[in-house]
Amino acid sequence: MSKYVCNACGYVYDPVDGAPENGIPFGTGFKDLPDDWLCSGCGSPKSNFEAALLSETTIQTPKWKQTGLWKKIFARLAPEGK
Repeated sequence: MSKYVCNACGYVYDPVDGAPENGIPFGTGFKDLPDDWLCSGCGSPKSNFEAALLSETTIQTPKWKQTGLWKKIFARLAPEGK
């Protein structure tokens, strides 16, 4: 399930957690929220939310691995012929 971010205050709605402070149980998808649901952070309407581009669990390749520099370093460390 995607997370949704409030454009006004940055509050993140995570369907896994729900919004118990607003009476929304865990596991409630964003599209299943009532149309009159308001942001728990600032009170903005549901229409002010956008799907998050990256989740917190997204793992990105470190820059040193992207450059290929690690291959040059390990090539120097490895004994020749192996």
